[in-house]
Amino acid sequence: VENQYFLGSAKEWQGFDDHTFNVESKHQIPLELVTRIVSKIRSGERFVVYVCIPMHPEGVPEDGTTQAIVHWQYKTIEMMYNRVGAAIQAYGPPDAHPTDYLNFYCPAIKEPPRPDPSEVGPADPVQQTIYHKTRRHMIYVHSKMIIVDDEYILLGSANINERSMAGDRDTEIAVGGYQEAYTKG
Repeated sequence: VENQYFLGSAKEWQGFDDHTFNVESKHQIPLELVTRIVSKIRSGERFVVYVCIPMHPEGVPEDGTTQAIVHWQYKTIEMMYNRVGAAIQAYGPPDAHPTDYLNFYCPAIKEPPRPDPSEVGPADPVQQTIYHKTRRHMIYVHSKMIIVDDEYILLGSANINERSMAGDRDTEIAVGGYQEAYTKG
């Protein structure tokens, strides 16, 4: 799954209640994905979900709205990993880890070092040194794509968030495709 946003299934978040979170993110896509993973763990079948999202949404990373979206994505990812971990404990295999079944990627490019670390970044010299060594520039994922079982592809305009999934706000379009000769069965 490659998407600009990845949040949803809010009612399944740890500690969720409508008064605390006040978030309209109740579509079930993350829950459906993790339910499929759990069913495959239970039946002993190999199944992996890879999700590629940006490090943070468009805008200023410190902005309240951006931080809220990052928090809601965190709650979605936490719910998914908790369910996968519980399935592994219940059904095995004993040496498995949740990342054997579910992975999130935030692509980035390491920025080249600058001659003077104080050119960019925090004023504190210690923080400047850390910032200088670890700077990353995110590759902004804006596509909306899913490939299922290496057989089916869906490309579209919908984000995995309530605004796109509610069906009453944004107008979305998608196209799916597969080649019958290359399907497994």
